[in-house]
Amino acid sequence: METIELIEFQKIFASINVSNPRELRRWFQSYPELTLIEHSQISGLAKSTIRTWKHKAKLNEIKFVELDDRVLWCKTKPPIYKLPRKPLPNIEVPPNWEQKPKWIAECHKKFSKRQLGFLLNCSRDKITRLLHQAEDCIPQEILDFIREL
Repeated sequence: METIELIEFQKIFASINVSNPRELRRWFQSYPELTLIEHSQISGLAKSTIRTWKHKAKLNEIKFVELDDRVLWCKTKPPIYKLPRKPLPNIEVPPNWEQKPKWIAECHKKFSKRQLGFLLNCSRDKITRLLHQAEDCIPQEILDFIREL
């Protein structure tokens, strides 16, 4: 963008109330050929601010702009669709489950650490610590047998 055009756009932009989404929408729709970087240069603000303004102005759809012999388009990020999770079954949790690492180890055979954390309302790190405690609770003769294999 040339310096003369930039100064002209800056004068026009200075008259806009940026807290009004309608004026922002009118600005972006009046100059669809301007890129995000050019809007940033005109306003003197960061690209993230321009993205926020476009979001406020509800301009998140794909726009096609014809310039001479080429077609420009800008695309915002598509919405993220999360697959629904399978509901976890209700399990009977003993009142002092934190003192029973073997019980946690048995449950870990059926559920992942994330699922256990969700069921027990605690972090995965805590589940991991309890599982390590459960490994420490294994009788020495079984550990010796495993090492021999």
